[in-house]
Amino acid sequence: MHYLPTMLAILVAAGAVFAAPLGSDLPRGILPPELEQGIGSSGVVNAVPGSRHIMGVFRMGADPGTSVTDPFGKFHDLANLWSGDGAVWPTSAGMNPSLTIMALSLRMACNIVGLGVADVI
Repeated sequence: MHYLPTMLAILVAAGAVFAAPLGSDLPRGILPPELEQGIGSSGVVNAVPGSRHIMGVFRMGADPGTSVTDPFGKFHDLANLWSGDGAVWPTSAGMNPSLTIMALSLRMACNIVGLGVADVI
């Protein structure tokens, strides 16, 4: 993976004391020797998956005091900004969220143009 050395360099330049990519997609020879030795035959370090679904950065809700976006993903404090991904959920259900992200994005897009979801499906 061509971007891993660049990402690690950025983290170190930003002050990270230790940075290491983890997962089955990890190329060999990037980790410190003590972690390289911990890679099993499957290529996984500590059973961390090679991809993530990052969620919970911009909680959605009606109350600006407890949420960042409204129920449609529009930021409370900005007139023309929406978050159309998994960031609007406070936590993950533990399953792949791709279909839910697509459904929320469709709902948000319909709200932006003033249509109901039923009008476009």
